[in-house]
Amino acid sequence: PFERWAGLWEVHGLEGRPLAALSLALSRLLQPGAIDAGALVALRLENLLWLLAAGASIGAFARRLLQPWTGSDQARAAGRASALLIALAPLHGAAVVSVEARGDLVALLLAGAGGALFLKGRQERRHGLVLAAALALLCAGCASRLALALPLGLAAAEFSSARRQRAAAVRLRTASTTLLVASLCVVLPLFVSELAGFSVPSLRRGQSWPEGLAVGLERLGALVLPINASVWGPLGFALAGAFVLLALQPALVAAR
Repeated sequence: PFERWAGLWEVHGLEGRPLAALSLALSRLLQPGAIDAGALVALRLENLLWLLAAGASIGAFARRLLQPWTGSDQARAAGRASALLIALAPLHGAAVVSVEARGDLVALLLAGAGGALFLKGRQERRHGLVLAAALALLCAGCASRLALALPLGLAAAEFSSARRQRAAAVRLRTASTTLLVASLCVVLPLFVSELAGFSVPSLRRGQSWPEGLAVGLERLGALVLPINASVWGPLGFALAGAFVLLALQPALVAAR
């Protein structure tokens, strides 16, 4: 079972995008058999539904983004217009007919939902919604590389619309923290994708999954804290971790 789930990282054409591969795998469960013209039509109809849902999520994000500036009624109208424009944009026709674009559509849906949850959580001071937004960003990173552009958008939204009555210096500090945390969320799947290239083949050679997990965590630590373990040993990782925490101290204060 572990190898089956880990194999989602290695689907041809969707390498490093397990959520997109999982979505297409579920679609194939609903449409078993050969991939004929009927199956392709069904997959494209699913892509259309994903696009409509993504438009709705982008509309919710636009409403939250504009509400502090225009008021509820105008922001709600702008959100509906944004959802309509997303659904009717001519360039999105290529995404609907392309099966491999499923990950991009899933990421677009998660990006809009995550942005709307983030702004609502920040505007209403509901920390649970902010955590849900971070989870949505993490899932978007597992669906498409387009998610790498999301941290900049969230940082701009934090600066302009989260609590715009605060001083510019305070908003700039919180926007920087948002940029850092959101970047970690969307980059983490890339780290896992790189680790999968080492751990999955070793598991297929008969290595147990706890051993593979230990190797993966070791390689992740080497990526985050690149030190010479043969020279410094465990003390080197401890010192490097202390220096990282010291460098992140202003961001941790801002996040608190």
